Amino acid sequence: MISQIVVLVVSWIFYFLIHSLLASIAVKQLVATHWPAAMAYYRLFFNLVAVLLLALPLWFTLAWTGDWLWQWTGVASWIVTGINVLAILGFVWSLRFYDMHEFIGFRQLSEQLKSVDDQEHFQLSPLHRWVRHPWYFLHCY
Repeated sequence: MISQIVVLVVSWIFYFLIHSLLASIAVKQLVATHWPAAMAYYRLFFNLVAVLLLALPLWFTLAWTGDWLWQWTGVASWIVTGINVLAILGFVWSLRFYDMHEFIGFRQLSEQLKSVDDQEHFQLSPLHRWVRHPWYFLHCY
């Protein structure tokens, strides 16, 4: 069981490190300096790598065979499921406040943008009134 926990923790740490490294300005500047033509593809590449690398820690998480830390049952299970559905609906609703073509990387590719900085301007959604990162907040459920 300890080895399963170690593998699970290490896989998540690996994911977070690679994700943060690839999101850093330093790596983007390195790519822009040495391979400027690749910058139009960088955001799309970043998202593809993020999704592919996420498979490993998710696999270990879903393959967990140890005891549950907690498990919702009865009425509490229905309440938690309802909160999860509301979180998913909130996430879908919040998508309209973001430029998803920019976020995914399609705009950079179609316009052949080579800038290290994101092109999207920060836009406050109604959820920003209550939390700094609406997607992170909605993910918590």
